[in-house]
Amino acid sequence: MKILITGGAGFIGSYLSNALSQNNFVFILDDFSSGTGLLLEKNSNIKIYRSEINKDILENIVKNVDLIIHLASIVGVDITIKNFKKVIQNLKNTLILTKIAQKYNKPIIFSSSSDVYGLLGIFKKKSFKEDDFFVFEFSNRWNYAHVKCLEENVIRLSNLPFIIFRIFNTYGFGVDLKKPSRVFASFLYSIIFKKPITIFGHGNQKRAFCYIDDTVKGFILGVKYLIKNKCKETFNIGNDKEIYSINELKDLMIKIAKKLKILHEDIDVIYLPTKERGDIFTDIEFRKPDLSKIKNILGYEPKIDLKTGIELSFKKALKFKNKWIKLLQK
Repeated sequence: MKILITGGAGFIGSYLSNALSQNNFVFILDDFSSGTGLLLEKNSNIKIYRSEINKDILENIVKNVDLIIHLASIVGVDITIKNFKKVIQNLKNTLILTKIAQKYNKPIIFSSSSDVYGLLGIFKKKSFKEDDFFVFEFSNRWNYAHVKCLEENVIRLSNLPFIIFRIFNTYGFGVDLKKPSRVFASFLYSIIFKKPITIFGHGNQKRAFCYIDDTVKGFILGVKYLIKNKCKETFNIGNDKEIYSINELKDLMIKIAKKLKILHEDIDVIYLPTKERGDIFTDIEFRKPDLSKIKNILGYEPKIDLKTGIELSFKKALKFKNKWIKLLQK
């Protein structure tokens, strides 16, 4: 198959492009504003277009592919709170891409976010299901989530075959390489470079963390299913087997770093009030996916536990440490 991946030089995009290019030809469209391409493997089955979402470039690619995977997006709570115009650009890009996909009748896999469930993690201390109601408050904190909901609707109303994946806390080396801000990325950066760890709030917020390889396997199952069945489905994707608080994640990462001799002693931990992230910031106390639908339909099953995923992330971070330093200095 020929596959277009927008945002293919980013975190999930790089791992997914590497995996799919083993048996398919992959076109990557990425402006490298947040993606780095650091993890992209050399492969004659990958062709990169360094560009923003552009109608002319998209037209030339889309008409020749079998499937579109739309990952390109502005992400990160701090960025999306402070720059609403960039978040709206996510919606504009999805509108442009969907219109061209309709012209050539191409199926789309769209990467949404667990953030669309909004305040559900405050009211419901159970796993989130795809048909749960969304609950939001009026705050810049939810700019990103509101736009993701709109993007989902754009995909649904296109009348194209689609799969929407709502991604729950995918982690691994490669997140936020230029500016580590999301929780796993910031902890990894702090430990590798022996800087103080910063935690917003009390650190007891609970998350279900999913290693990148499991997320990629889910996407590949989605590719095969969408091509075969021309479906219109929305799935949670993540890991439902383990749930850790932010403090527990921090403790486990420090413990494993000592085992791997990255750290020889504890490092400082700084707790900041959540208001430091914005004047109205509501953090979610609980977030875990119900995966019964994706397991039943796609046969998806996450395999990698958090301890193993952290070790793999540290080892990859050490392998790319010098190149990572150069990215941080730009």
